[in-house]
Amino acid sequence: MRSANRFQVATGHALATATGVEILEAGGNAIDAGVGAGLALSILHSDEIQVSGTAPMMLYLARTREVRTIAGVGRWPARASVEYFEKHHGGRIPLGVCRQIVPGTPGAWILALARYGTWSFSDVCRSAIELAADGFRVGKKMQSRIRTFSKNFRLWPLNASLYLPGGQPLAEGEWFVQTDLSRALQYMADEERSAVARQGSRAAGLRAVWRSFYTGDIARAFVDYHRENGGLLTREDMARFRAREEGPVRFRFRGYDIHTCGPWSQAPVILQTLSMLSNDDLGGLQHNGAAYVHLVVEAMKLAYADRERFYGDPDFVRVPLDILLGAEYSRRRRGRIDARVALDGLPPPEPFPGHGEFDYRSPGRENDPEVFADTSYLCVVDERGNVFSATPSDPTDEAPIVPGTGMSPSPRGGQAFVSRGHPNAVEPGKRPRVTPSLALAVKPGGEILALGGPGADNSPQAMLQVLLNYLVFGFGLQEATEKSRFVTSSFPSSWDPHPNYPDRLHLEKGIGEKTRDALEGLGHRASLKPARWSHGGAVWAIVRDLRSGRMTSGVDPREEATADGA
Repeated sequence: MRSANRFQVATGHALATATGVEILEAGGNAIDAGVGAGLALSILHSDEIQVSGTAPMMLYLARTREVRTIAGVGRWPARASVEYFEKHHGGRIPLGVCRQIVPGTPGAWILALARYGTWSFSDVCRSAIELAADGFRVGKKMQSRIRTFSKNFRLWPLNASLYLPGGQPLAEGEWFVQTDLSRALQYMADEERSAVARQGSRAAGLRAVWRSFYTGDIARAFVDYHRENGGLLTREDMARFRAREEGPVRFRFRGYDIHTCGPWSQAPVILQTLSMLSNDDLGGLQHNGAAYVHLVVEAMKLAYADRERFYGDPDFVRVPLDILLGAEYSRRRRGRIDARVALDGLPPPEPFPGHGEFDYRSPGRENDPEVFADTSYLCVVDERGNVFSATPSDPTDEAPIVPGTGMSPSPRGGQAFVSRGHPNAVEPGKRPRVTPSLALAVKPGGEILALGGPGADNSPQAMLQVLLNYLVFGFGLQEATEKSRFVTSSFPSSWDPHPNYPDRLHLEKGIGEKTRDALEGLGHRASLKPARWSHGGAVWAIVRDLRSGRMTSGVDPREEATADGA
């Protein structure tokens, strides 16, 4: 935990945190620092975060007290469809070029800078370019992930040469240089400087950055590679993309307005779970005791079941969040929870007019080991009280890196479904529902809390527990992130082929055997995991007192995250 009065930065890597601090010290605001730190993270964890990936973002604007979101999520190419994947891939979305969609992150960074930042792209990108060109030492997390997914990295020669030099995974402490990626970012920065020199405006420079990626040399490299290797991306797909700013989804809980991104992400499951639990005396239960864990897990299972039935790109499907977060629907869902026995597998839906039925419960896996994907997170608060929060993501072990760019266009299409009627089914121009999640909690006149973290399907569960630890049980922010955690897998995974593990419940060791046994007696297939189990989701956060301006961070020891401020 670290306190500060002027500003605070928390990210998934010490060098990214240092980048954000440096920008704030030099006069940039939270948006400048957040974009700079996010670009740095895309270099420092390029095994799981892509410059050309996905990045949901949230902002709190101190002057107007507004919360805004930016959907840094790309869209399916025009040639993509359920029929295409049925005909060519047996109803699967395989690893490789066919799961690559239009990258959403660059457009989102540029939009955030254009509307709310003060610095140029080339200035906020300076650290990222240097880290890629000059290199850095591989950390434990990166090394572990490359080793875990080494089989995937070997599928494509360029990916293998970068992450498995000499045929072996990069070692912890080994120096890692990404020359092509540094050149691609430098090209984007140079295009900006050239446009500013010609036209004399920051806005013209940022438009040039956008063109360099979406219609310039980088786009051409992506499209040519797809044409030559059986991919789907075209020049028109790239040129058509625009990142979009939207209002958040909100639910009031214990005097706080909890905000998340929309149902193109999975984050609203946090709000649905809180809605179901809003009338329970949670504080009267033993923290992480069997009754508490059972109640929260059952509510999460119900929320995830609704995720499967309703959540998708609202440009294509109606997602009735007003009803899902309403008192009546939440009461009905809460009524399905029995304190004496766990719901069997994925809970059934409620009768819901206007929504047809489909088989949203994928086949269960009884004994298969789960594969946990990961990402990172960053949040920044500046001295004016602006907040910038983002979850940049997308790995380089799911699809090929395009020669000359150092980038693998977003493979986030692997989180869609090849299933007619599913709200997250593949459609041309549609955004896949993504797992990266984050939230902002605002107590009017009191404080604002930004939080998020890696964890794929488990991320909302970890965030929910940190919120309950902080808002209900009164733990300090650092302690709230450290408390033992539990996660359920009793719902379809977001990743193709979307397996689910009925009634499977993971408990960190600190919850204890006695509680595990009690939960097993209720019907959960519970198992103990190591203390501070990284796959249980990690959370880091910053809270700012709206009266004094004092800031405090909480950094989860399950990851290599750091926080700093002044």
